[in-house]
Amino acid sequence: MFAFSFLTATTVAFAASSRQGVTVPVPTRTTRYSSSSDDTIESLTDKLQQALEDKAGSPFQVLNSRLSSISLHRTHVGVSPIAGRGLFASCNCPAGTLLTCYPGDGIVDFDDDDDEEPQVYWGDHTKQEEQDGDWDPDYLLSMNNNGNDDEMMGLVGLPSLDGDSAYLGHLCNDGTFHIPMTVKEIVTQYLNESPDRANAMEQSILDCHMVLVSTRDISKDEEIFLCYGPEYWMQRPGFGAS
Repeated sequence: MFAFSFLTATTVAFAASSRQGVTVPVPTRTTRYSSSSDDTIESLTDKLQQALEDKAGSPFQVLNSRLSSISLHRTHVGVSPIAGRGLFASCNCPAGTLLTCYPGDGIVDFDDDDDEEPQVYWGDHTKQEEQDGDWDPDYLLSMNNNGNDDEMMGLVGLPSLDGDSAYLGHLCNDGTFHIPMTVKEIVTQYLNESPDRANAMEQSILDCHMVLVSTRDISKDEEIFLCYGPEYWMQRPGFGAS
């Protein structure tokens, strides 16, 4: 179990293998513009290092925060042709570009005890009504702790918090969505299509922030896609239905 004694926890019920959902009809309020002064991976690393020093070296407190010092305006939220809302490039982004961060509005502790519901430790920037609201638990990125498969944690990105272009990673879709078929057909189709359509990947920086980085050149207004992995879709309701 993780030690999150510095935060207040609530309990929720959902599968530990959840991943970011693809349809939440909440209007976007994201400002669309990009700047040459936007952070790079190197400058963001420096800012995160400073944040770690300010928070006495606690990566969990930094992970659980939305830092106002981060400058990123390379993405915006728009209507996706495949799944409700999606994440789009606000400017041309060459391969290797830092796009946005995946927010840690909540940190989930997946207890090893199956009889216990996982706890969510909310960041100080979240409001009580957002914590108590009907947020979609599919907006969850599961991670292992320092490569330890026995210690799982999760990042919850609240879909209603979409006004900061520095933290929009939770609104990025998978380029492939499953069609009801047999399990073998779905997995085969997914592995053939999703990696080819993905133009971004998740990357951890200093174990205290998760970011999205472009894996190829992305044109302005092009939708940004991740590859969630077949495990995500295998947990979805109706998977494998004929």
